[in-house]
Amino acid sequence: EYAIQSAPAEDELACLELRAVVAGCTGRVMVQRGDLTAARIALADGIRAAETARLDTSLRELEGMAALVEAMSGNLRVAAELAARSGLHTDDSGGAVVPLCPAAALALAWVCTDRYDLQTAWELLGHAERAAPSYDARPLGAVLALLRARLLCAHGEFAMARARLRAVRTSVDGARSTGWLDRSLVLAQAASFLAEGNPQQAVATIYS
Repeated sequence: EYAIQSAPAEDELACLELRAVVAGCTGRVMVQRGDLTAARIALADGIRAAETARLDTSLRELEGMAALVEAMSGNLRVAAELAARSGLHTDDSGGAVVPLCPAAALALAWVCTDRYDLQTAWELLGHAERAAPSYDARPLGAVLALLRARLLCAHGEFAMARARLRAVRTSVDGARSTGWLDRSLVLAQAASFLAEGNPQQAVATIYS
């Protein structure tokens, strides 16, 4: 960020592109830390830079992440609006909404889960899983697991929900998820024990 601010302004387009990239990376780190306010600020800066430079692909990804941050903050209406801006469209019959980036799909899935529209949430999670991986793969994977677990618990599949949560905590390369997202995965496991009527195991999970 300091280097971008100090760079000569001759190539404004290149500076804007770098600002958009750095803002996206900052937003991702802030989400992993659990600082959603800072993530919102960083992503908004990236969106402004991408809009000015007309970087359509970057803009969609940034708006998708911003939508996810709003959904995780409980701002469901704002999340849905941002997801729509990120490139959502409906089919000719006015049917299912089809997001074009995984973060936007997860944002809408979060909104649908909170509104108990479980079928649409399942469909959106499937879209997010099939989408091409991005540099946001680790935080998006953790959010996807959290939402999958909520839906599985809603259908009484508590053991399967916990298996999903445990699996995502360690990636294929052996690197563990960390910080606020990792704690959220553990708390979701504890919540599944509570929903199953096993508060002792929920407490043990948190203490472990």
